[in-house]
This record gives sequence, structure tokens and C-alpha cells, in this order.
Amino acid sequence: MRIRTKKNAGFGIEATREEDPKKSRDPRTPSNVTYLKNRLYPQCEKPGRPSGPGSSNLVLGALFSLLLAAGWFGANGCASSKRSISPEAGQESLVRAEEAIAQGDLSLGVKELVALRKRAGLSPSLREKAEHTLIDTGIQEIEVQRGNASALRRIYESDYPERVRARAGLLAADALFENDHPVDAFNLIQKLDRKFPHHPERALAGRILGKVGLHLIDRKGRYSLIFRYRAKGIRALEYLVLRYPLDSNCDEAYFALSQRYEKDKEIDYSLERIEDLLIYHPGSPYAIAAQARLPYLRLLRLDRNDYDRGELAVASGEIRNWLAQHEGHELEGWVRELGQACATRLAESDLSLAHYYERIGAEEGKRLHARRALAIAQRSNLEPQMSVARALLGPETAVPEATTPRPAGSGAASGTEEAGP
Repeated sequence: MRIRTKKNAGFGIEATREEDPKKSRDPRTPSNVTYLKNRLYPQCEKPGRPSGPGSSNLVLGALFSLLLAAGWFGANGCASSKRSISPEAGQESLVRAEEAIAQGDLSLGVKELVALRKRAGLSPSLREKAEHTLIDTGIQEIEVQRGNASALRRIYESDYPERVRARAGLLAADALFENDHPVDAFNLIQKLDRKFPHHPERALAGRILGKVGLHLIDRKGRYSLIFRYRAKGIRALEYLVLRYPLDSNCDEAYFALSQRYEKDKEIDYSLERIEDLLIYHPGSPYAIAAQARLPYLRLLRLDRNDYDRGELAVASGEIRNWLAQHEGHELEGWVRELGQACATRLAESDLSLAHYYERIGAEEGKRLHARRALAIAQRSNLEPQMSVARALLGPETAVPEATTPRPAGSGAASGTEEAGP
């Protein structure tokens, strides 16, 4: 037995069964009847089925016209789920909703208003009135449920307008934080920002995020048996300064992140956060302390005195500028000690270079760095460094006159420079 595929007019492709030629063929079999019909009547059609290349398009066009007339499709050609309503019926629905709300049945009134908002054919004034009524009702319900995280979360997940849902979600996060669930509070705020990226409650969101992040970053222990609260606090504060960079809590967030990164030995990140604080919030109460931390972190980042003398020079200039601008500040003593440490490291850097030039027999380089080390040591009263520098210079003890102090980082390539407080 062999299968033969044959294309006929009006029926597409049809497979016919071909018997073995040696066997007798019964003309009454179904396969032979179909074969004979296709050979003898190739243009025959099934009853009731339209023929022609455009028949299917005509049927679809007629169906679309019927649906359009019935109101199933909107003006943009998409299927519309909003059924039309007459102005009189819309007004009656609004009155019923207002009466239910006035009688204290908020659920019935809200259900009526939400259904009314989804109807097509409302006049602009009626739609605006329904929207305002729904917003006022939502705000009223939020105030009634304030502090109840589960009830506020239900409002957030309801069909209220975006403004109401955003406020309810943020207050639900605040309630979660007050009930000692700061991680859930942060996760809810993230979810809300993804759903409503341009919501109008950004000030409230920044305040709650700052409170949650500052709590988590100092909290010891773990949640879910694995994850650390401090790591979640870092994520929360980084999210705050990234999504809300001009929020009033960002300066404290930057400062807390810098301290946390310093404790975690991430000095580069700590320095970046202090710089961000001074760039974006120069008038912050944390700005003066941040200016003092800046040279401190630069010195902390350098493992060796001879590794990057330019960084030491920048730190020295920042210390001088801070002492000139904030005389009498409570941090002045600590900054002066930092200045002494910076001057010591600068002198040690020059002395190490002088010893190097002495080993390779470069007399000029040795004297250059020894004189510079001696000048820095004399200004900062560093007796051990002065003794080493004089020993390197030998009979030559004259030191060039001190040059005028330059801005931070501008004197790294000069023979002498101002250093120390």
C-alpha cells in the first residue's frame, strides 16, 4: 500500500490511499470515491462555505463591523472592557455612592465609585467629581486605619487612584517598621516604587526609607537565619541616595554609609560617600565633620608613605583649609592631631626617597628630598625626622625659605611645601 498526496481545487491538500496494483480495487471504497470525485469534479465546493481569495477577509470585516456597532471595540481599535453609561445613570450611581459613604458604609460606596470610574460615556465633570470623591474617601479610610499594616496594605492593593494607593502603601511600610519588621518595610517600598515610579508621596517615602535604613545599618544579627541586617541597611540607604538624591535625609545616609564602609575596610567607598555628601549637600550639618573626615580617609587609604605622595599633599592642604575655616570647632583638636600625622608621613616619604637616592649614588636627588623633609619637620616640630634629615645633608644644614602655602595638591612637585597645622 502506498500513500499519494494530491492537491485539488477548493479542498487544499488531500492524501489518497493507493492500493497495490496487483490487488483488485473496489470502486465503492471511500478513498476511491474521493479520488473519482476530485478527478471528475475538481471545482466542486462544500455547501455553505464561501469561496474566492477574499472570502475570509469579507467575513472578518463583517464581524468587526458588528462588534464595533455593539460597542465591543474602542476608538483605538482595541477591545474595550468599559461599557457605556448614560449621564443620568452615572449621576444616580454617584448619588448612591455618596449616600453610602455618608451612612458609614465605605465599602459599598467605594465599590460603586470604582465601578463608575470604569464605565465609558461619563462627562468630564462627572468623572472628575467621582475621582475626587474616591480620593477623599480613600484618604479618610487611610486615616481611620493608620497604624494597621494589614488594612493599609489592602488599600494599597485595591482599585483606589494612584495617590491613595501610594500613601497607603508607604504608611503600611511605616507601620511594619514600628512593629519591628524593617526588612518587610523596605521590601514594600521597593515594590511600591516599581508599581508607581512617579508617585506624588516622595517626601514621605524618603523619610521612611531613611528611618528604616539608619536602623538596619546599626542593627546586629540576622534575619531569615542567613542574611545580615547591616547588609540590608546598606542596601536601603544606597537605594535612598540613588532614588531620592535630594531628600533631606540623604546627608545623614551618606555619613552613615561612609562610617559603615570604613568599618568594613571599604575605604574607597567610604571616601566616595563623603565626597557625595559635600557635593550634593554642602550646607548640611554633617558637612563640617565630612570635611574633616576627607583627609582622614585619604591617609587611611595609603598603606605606605612612599606610595603616593600626591595624596598626602592633598590631605595636608585639606587639613590646612579646615583649620583656617573652622577655628574653635569641637573637632579642632582631632584635626590638629591629624595634621601632625600627615606632616610626619610627608617627612617620612621624603626621607625614604632620600635614602633611595643615597643607595644609588644620586647626590642631587638625595639632598633635594632631605632638604624638603627637614623643612616639613621643622614646621611641625618633628625632632626624629629633623635628625635624620640633617644626617643625610651632612655639613649642609641650610633650608630654603618656606614658600607660600598653596591649595591642596598643588605642591607635590615642588622642592618645599607647607605641611602640618
